[in-house]
Amino acid sequence: MASGDIRELIDMLLTQDGEGSGLDADKVDSFHASQTPTPDTIPVAGSDGKLDSGWLPAGSGGSSSAGDISYDNTSSGLLATNVQDAIDEVEGRVDDIEDGTVAVGNADKLDGQHGSYYRNASNLDAGTVPIDRLSGTYNIDISGNAATADSATNADKVDNFDASQTPTANTIPVAGSDGKLDSGWLPESGGDWEQNFSSNGYTKLPNGLIIQWGHGVYDSDNENGYATVTFPIQFPSGCFSVSLTPRRNLSGSQIYTVELVGTPDSSSFNLALYSEASGSFALDAGVVYWIAVGC
Repeated sequence: MASGDIRELIDMLLTQDGEGSGLDADKVDSFHASQTPTPDTIPVAGSDGKLDSGWLPAGSGGSSSAGDISYDNTSSGLLATNVQDAIDEVEGRVDDIEDGTVAVGNADKLDGQHGSYYRNASNLDAGTVPIDRLSGTYNIDISGNAATADSATNADKVDNFDASQTPTANTIPVAGSDGKLDSGWLPESGGDWEQNFSSNGYTKLPNGLIIQWGHGVYDSDNENGYATVTFPIQFPSGCFSVSLTPRRNLSGSQIYTVELVGTPDSSSFNLALYSEASGSFALDAGVVYWIAVGC
């Protein structure tokens, strides 16, 4: 064929390409076409207008067969008969989860983290832990506002000491319901705080001092010339002093005088009572009030 004839043939082919031209090329962009899945080949639909399932990539999930592509996962509530329906179904379920319409029972991760991440308190970097989550005893040093607080509503200790209304060693004393401390908190110096408030009684002070008092009819007009008075209790160390006061009846005119006889001991003392008669004093019997101090 002459070169001019070839040129005319090429020009004719170029004007007859495209749909309806009837031309059948061997390749398209260097690739063959086929209805049978073949590597490096352009897929062609079969006589039913659908691609062979072998053209689909492996590991896409679900199940497939020639004809419609079906996806059936009833455990997750998804059911679709073709790829687009499956995609639409999944997107709809994702939207339901995001807006809270559907709750995910047990997801594998939350924001890319497993559950163990959120159980580790060292990963907390924002917000405030609810008080209900804080219980028990924490061996921690307090800093911040708590360290500079002027007072606490109900602290466990003050300077590492507990407080109590009951006398207890190494404990801060607290007044009882009557506003007073238990006497057991007072130091025992020389004896307990003790008293007997009868007409012939005594009191023991916490510092060990003992005060005793009494009165009675004492007759010193006897062979001894004095009467002996016994203390309600014995002074452990001794008697310091005794004060005596005679009593005269309101209607009487007789004068009495009294004196201490000898030195008091820890359990008693002696007194002599005199009454005036015809300008002179004589031993007599009468009422005497007394106070003794010792320890």
